[in-house]
Amino acid sequence: VRFGLGKARIDSVGRAQLRSLAQLLRRHPRLRLYVDGHTDRVGSAAFNLQLSAQRAQLVRTYLPTRLGIAATRLRVRSYGERRPVADDTNPDTRGLNRRVEFLPR
Repeated sequence: VRFGLGKARIDSVGRAQLRSLAQLLRRHPRLRLYVDGHTDRVGSAAFNLQLSAQRAQLVRTYLPTRLGIAATRLRVRSYGERRPVADDTNPDTRGLNRRVEFLPR
């Protein structure tokens, strides 16, 4: 799920992605996930760590309240700007770093 610069809001694309994830979780009731929040390097490291936590927590709250997935299946982790997947110096790719990812736990 991707996010806008400095934002912790789920857009329509993100909501569709989360509906797909919820379907997967319903098909695999034993699956537990880490909800990992990330940012780009715009802003201070402290701000980015807090923003990544807000993003991950937002998604963790959305899945149970809107899509019926048990919150106990989801654990939040936040990384701020520490784990980029794209070049942060390039404005065309920087947005790829503003994301929440899901990993099995």
